[in-house]
Formats: sequence, C-alpha cells, structure tokens
Amino acid sequence: MTFMVFVAIAAALWCVMTLNEESTFDLRVPVRLVHVPDTVTIISDVPDHVQVSARGKGSQLLRYIFGHPATADIDFRLYRSQRGIRLGDAEMKGIVRQSVGGANATLVSPDSLIVLYTSAPPVQLPIVLDCNVSTAPGCSMVGQPVLNVDSARVYSATPLSSRITAVTTEPLRFDDISSTLVRRVRLLPPVAGSRVVPDSATLTVAVEPLIIKSRPVVIESVNAPHGSRLITFPAKVNVIYMIPMSAYTKSAPEFKVIADYDDRAPGGSGRVKLRLRNVPAVLQNVRLEVDSVDYYISK
Repeated sequence: MTFMVFVAIAAALWCVMTLNEESTFDLRVPVRLVHVPDTVTIISDVPDHVQVSARGKGSQLLRYIFGHPATADIDFRLYRSQRGIRLGDAEMKGIVRQSVGGANATLVSPDSLIVLYTSAPPVQLPIVLDCNVSTAPGCSMVGQPVLNVDSARVYSATPLSSRITAVTTEPLRFDDISSTLVRRVRLLPPVAGSRVVPDSATLTVAVEPLIIKSRPVVIESVNAPHGSRLITFPAKVNVIYMIPMSAYTKSAPEFKVIADYDDRAPGGSGRVKLRLRNVPAVLQNVRLEVDSVDYYISK
C-alpha cells in the first residue's frame, strides 16, 4: 500500500510538471461573426472554422478541450469599416488567442479574412435556368424543366449595373434521363461582391415513359385539276406515334394526311406520295405506316 501511494504521488507530480511545460498543438477553432445589426446583410462567406497551431502549456489545452467549446468571435462593431471587415494575420492571431485560453497562436489558416457587407436594399431579379436535358430512348420530358422559385434577391456591396437583368443557375447538363429528376442547384451571383438570396433552388425535370399508339386517318387529295378527282387506295392510312403515358387516354390528335396531285410519281407508276400535317408537339417519332399509295384519276 505504501508503494502504491508513492507511485500515485509520483504520477501526480509528473502530470503537474508535464502540464506546466509548453508544447505546440493543432486545433480546429469555430468562427462566429457577432453583434451584426439587423439592417446589415453579410455578402461574403465567413469560414466555419480556422486551423490553428498554438503554443502554450498543457493545462491551457486541457481547459480548451474539456471546458466549454470556445469560438473565435469577430466583433462586427470593432472591425467594421466602409470597405467591409478586413482582418490581417495579427488580428486573426489576436482573436484566436482569446479563444484558446491565452495560448500563443503561431499559425492561423486562413491568415487573413475579408468580409463584405451592405446596408442597401436588395434588387429583385428573375432567375434564368441554364440547363440542357436529354431523355433516354422510350422516355419523354413532360413540359419544360422548372424551378421552385422564379426570382431572387441580390445584395451587392456596390450598386448593380443596369445591364444585369437576371440571375442564372450553375450550368447544368443531364443525359439519358429515364425518370423524374429533382435536384438542388446553385444560383450564381451576377457579379463579384454580391450575394443571392436564396442561394439555391430546386429543379424538377418531369420524365415519363412513351407508349406506341396508332390512329387511322382519311387521306385528303388536293390540287387536282378542275373536273378531276384523285382517289387513293387505300382511302385511309395509319399514323404511328409515341405519346407520354399521362396523355395516352386524353390525347386525340387531329392529323391530316395529304395526297397532292402534283406529288404523283413520274412515269405513270400509279403511286402518289403522302404528307403528314397537324402533328402535336407532345408526340414523338410520328410516322406514316406507308409513305405512298396507289391512285387513279376520276373525271
């Protein structure tokens, strides 16, 4: 028991001596911007953390680790200026030193910080979607890609030019889409030193499968000479097309199939070319079952 008591005393003395020695340790310190007035909008991104290499006693490190989580608080009232908040290496080290219990911050990354802000009201601008979409074979896009918001507020440290008329999304490209796509996309600031609120939007690209359908259509003859009539065999032809599933039961396209007297095959072969008209934009791969039919001229 006596031996164990002396071992415990020696261990305690060793811990005290070790904690009183200076050493270098690396920390990840959270950053906060405090005391910002409600009339001010921060434009620049403030980093969530800074990497710190600090030199101090071990007891200071223990207080930082096991005490209340310390943050590097940047006081807006203290560092504000007409050009924004601009902190150099010395200011950053001073702010961090307070958060790590007085330990000497030998290295802070980033070593400087620029925060732009504005008190001016925002400019409301429409959003332009920069998107290129292609669907997989057998699928169709229903309508156009849409965003859940159609405009955004732009805050700028300097007045916006009158030539800036819209906010654009990040460039987007989606290939071979086979089902409805929902994606969060960024909105790009129109100029450097500006901020867009909201800074992102939800993009929805509605896609559904296509179904093959056919419809018989009566062939209409045109441009026959006065007193003559162009009669085709057969009198009807099937129009084959692909239609989105949601429109399958509701769609009744009014196709027109034309047999033009002037399109008769040369040499008296007895066939006339057919032309398809009135094709709705929602349909795809629309074609005639045959591209020409037999005919005779009735007088």
